[in-house]
Amino acid sequence: RTRIERQFALKTPTGDYGVTTPETLILVYRPNDTQPLVQYAVGDIAPDTVSRYVLVVGSSTVATIPNYQIDNLLALIQTVGGNSDQERAARSALAPRGRR
Repeated sequence: RTRIERQFALKTPTGDYGVTTPETLILVYRPNDTQPLVQYAVGDIAPDTVSRYVLVVGSSTVATIPNYQIDNLLALIQTVGGNSDQERAARSALAPRGRR
């Protein structure tokens, strides 16, 4: 759970706040469901540098939440999930080959 700081209407194309083409999407699933319960588009960091723009996909209302909430979630994912496939492939390509 997080605290919503502000909410306002999404006015495209001039003010998308990074939520119309987000670098991060958060999908929330219920146990045993194949479709997500909700999807969050995580946008840009706000000018105050401590807030982040977030949009519930399909909604026209943008909210700001504390950026540390997103930072903590991403850190948890990296810790639990380990390295990405790209990182593993890059390490594998650089690893010395053994005798054959």
